[in-house]
Amino acid sequence: MSILFDILAVAVIAIFALRCYKAGFAATVFSAVAGFISVTVAVTLSAPVADYVYTTRVEPMAVAAISTEVNEKFGGDFNAFRDYVAGITTTEQENVVRGLLENAGLPEGLDVLKSIDEAKNEGGEIDIGDSVSAAAAKLIKPIMIFPLKLLIFVVFFAIISMVSVIIVRLLRKANKIRLIGAVNRAAGLVLGVVCGIVAVFVMAGVSSGFIALSGNNNDIVNYNSVTNSFLFSHFYRVVAG
Repeated sequence: MSILFDILAVAVIAIFALRCYKAGFAATVFSAVAGFISVTVAVTLSAPVADYVYTTRVEPMAVAAISTEVNEKFGGDFNAFRDYVAGITTTEQENVVRGLLENAGLPEGLDVLKSIDEAKNEGGEIDIGDSVSAAAAKLIKPIMIFPLKLLIFVVFFAIISMVSVIIVRLLRKANKIRLIGAVNRAAGLVLGVVCGIVAVFVMAGVSSGFIALSGNNNDIVNYNSVTNSFLFSHFYRVVAG
């Protein structure tokens, strides 16, 4: 059974080495950096852009929908609307919000929408105040801002990723140049081996944690099976100490 750990370790290192060799050093490094930049930029920009989209696009529609609701059901008496929302259950409040979203032409009934209870945790109790804009901010924004952030994050991440893919393809063409390609592939091979070794160390750490949590009672992943392996045991001993 111990040999399985050695086979897995060799396979992981070989896969990393082969992939990085084919891609080349430049493309591999750029892909890693581009991935980090994509996530960082998407996370950084999603919040302010979501706020801007809400303020300029969503809020005006929400205000119009709430104004229509007040006029149609409460004869233009906003205080009656405020008292009504404050006096009903959170489930009924959520239905009101979904109705307003539908009236405003916004997505209604989406699973990604937060519940009113979660909205309260972020924005406080539903105390609408004295204006339709305040009602929109309290009822709509806490529920809509999360899916907006998620959507904008996906859009930014996808755009930057597509650009990085194009650049990576251009960098891979360097492999076709005889001297530069040979050096690029060789460096990529070395980088792949290093990445594979790091991955095996991670596997060893996971194995160590699993053995500790299972009380060393698992039939496959246990102290004896891991330490009796020829290669993987060295990684395990470094991690486990």
